Amino acid sequence: MTRFLHHLTPALVLASSAFLAACGGGGGGSPGGNTGAPSPGTPSVERYALATAYNGGTLSSFAVDTQSGRMQLVDKVSINASTATALRPGHDEVLAIANGGGVYHYGLETTGRFDYIYSDVLPGNALNDIVVHPSGDYAYVADGADGIYQLYFDEYGQIASMEPQDLVTSDNVDAAFTDLALSRNGAHLYATDSENGVSHFSIGND
Repeated sequence: MTRFLHHLTPALVLASSAFLAACGGGGGGSPGGNTGAPSPGTPSVERYALATAYNGGTLSSFAVDTQSGRMQLVDKVSINASTATALRPGHDEVLAIANGGGVYHYGLETTGRFDYIYSDVLPGNALNDIVVHPSGDYAYVADGADGIYQLYFDEYGQIASMEPQDLVTSDNVDAAFTDLALSRNGAHLYATDSENGVSHFSIGND
C-alpha cells in the first residue's frame, strides 16, 4: 500500500482521551441501574454503543434506546488491557486494540453482538488509540513509545501493516502519542503528544 502519513508541524493544543464509539450515532453510559433500557434486538433499538475497559479487559456492546438514550449490555468479549475501539466506515465491523500490542477485528451483527474476524499483534507495547480512515480502507494506531502504526485491509478484508513504512514517527524524539483524530475528509490526522501538544500529519499517496 502507498498511502502514508506525512508529519507537518506540532500544534499548541492539548486533548483528552475518550474510548467510546457509537454505531449509527449511539450514546454512552453504564448498564447498571438502567430500568427501562431496551432489550437487544427490539424494534426501538436502532443503534449500539461500544466501549473498552482497560482494567476489566473487555470490549462491550450496548443497545441504546433511540428515545430515552438508556443502554443495556448486549455482548462482551475479553481483550486484556483494552484501550480503544473504532468502527470501520461503510462496514458493520469494529476494531479494538490492547495496550500490549494486540489489534482485534470483529463483525458487528444487527443485534449488536460481536463476530470474531481476525487479530494481529503489532511490535509496540503501548497502544493507546485507533482511528479508521473515512474510506474504511486504512487504520492508524497511536503507540505511546514508538509512533503511529499504519494499517490497511487486504484483499481478504483482514488488517495488515502497510509496506514499506508501517510506522511513522514524529520530529520530536520524545513524542508520546496518546490520542488520534482524523479530519472529516480523511486528509489530515492529529495526534495528541503528551510531551509536545498535538502533531499534525497529512494523509496522501506517495
